[in-house]
Amino acid sequence: MEISDLNAVVQAKHVAAEPCFFVDAAFSAAEMIALIARDDTVMRVAVYDGQVTGYIYAQSRVFSESALTRGYRALHIHHICVGDEFRRRGIASALVNAVREFAAESHIERLTADL
Repeated sequence: MEISDLNAVVQAKHVAAEPCFFVDAAFSAAEMIALIARDDTVMRVAVYDGQVTGYIYAQSRVFSESALTRGYRALHIHHICVGDEFRRRGIASALVNAVREFAAESHIERLTADL
């Protein structure tokens, strides 16, 4: 299984939950490679026995100070997916922890996600 295959699973769940917002599509392998290459992308992949079992995709964001808030940096989780046959093994938790560690090492103050 490729990351782009898992992305199709995530996107299908998004479309099912919010069909007025999400489009029934997924990243191609080339689009996924371009996404990974971006400076603001944080991608972690779980691999077991040479097979991709899950991934997490987050984006680094900078929020400027406003009249009501201080400026800050955040790491926003866009996608997290673990293949069905690998669930309930702590893979998703390990992926989230890897993103948390990256945020801490990069002095990023917030971790966000849309639920």
